[in-house]
Amino acid sequence: MSFYKQAQKQAVAIKIGDRFFCGFGKKQRVQTAWSLAGASLYLSVYDDKVKEILATLEEKKKKPEVIFVEVAA
Repeated sequence: MSFYKQAQKQAVAIKIGDRFFCGFGKKQRVQTAWSLAGASLYLSVYDDKVKEILATLEEKKKKPEVIFVEVAA
């Protein structure tokens, strides 16, 4: 029996094809990670930053997909 409580929250990651969004590089180029470990995670899909990123990706003709991830802290 464990005495530690495991708080679970849901985070959001942005998937582009078979890779994960991790940021914008030089000249606003899209940077992606091979795995979820390198992805940028956001605590809410309703965050203004997430909406801004999704709009920018769609503007760049990418096909972003929002996925939910369980985070244990």
